[in-house]
Amino acid sequence: MINEVKLLDCKQEIMNYLKCSEHKLLKYINMGMPVYRDNGMWLAHQDNFDFFFREITWPNKSQKRIYNINKMMTNEIKLLDCKQAIMDCLKCSEHILMKYIKIGLPVYRENGMWLAHPGNIDFFFWEKTWPEKTPKRRTYKTPVK
Repeated sequence: MINEVKLLDCKQEIMNYLKCSEHKLLKYINMGMPVYRDNGMWLAHQDNFDFFFREITWPNKSQKRIYNINKMMTNEIKLLDCKQAIMDCLKCSEHILMKYIKIGLPVYRENGMWLAHPGNIDFFFWEKTWPEKTPKRRTYKTPVK
């Protein structure tokens, strides 16, 4: 099996991969998206985008949010980039979405721009519904031979 290189080597390839305009791409770069630019050359790695969007859309930087790194490794970017896309993902109304945001749903909002990562949303609800105290595990003594 041959590993494919996930390198994007021009601005147009990056915009096509992210499915965004040049204006939005420059906004993401100003927010810290990992793109190497030098003398008109643009280089980016696809996996870095997924990690970047997970980071900026998760307000709490705790270690326990990184519960399944394999979910993040995909060939397609997983980003919800508008309020309607987030509502569609959650299958909820705007009113319910605002309630979720009030209790800490990881959504980045600035100047009318909405960003969220489905992995962060999934983890948010997983964490919210996890019981506070986990039941003690029974320990069994193994017989000595």
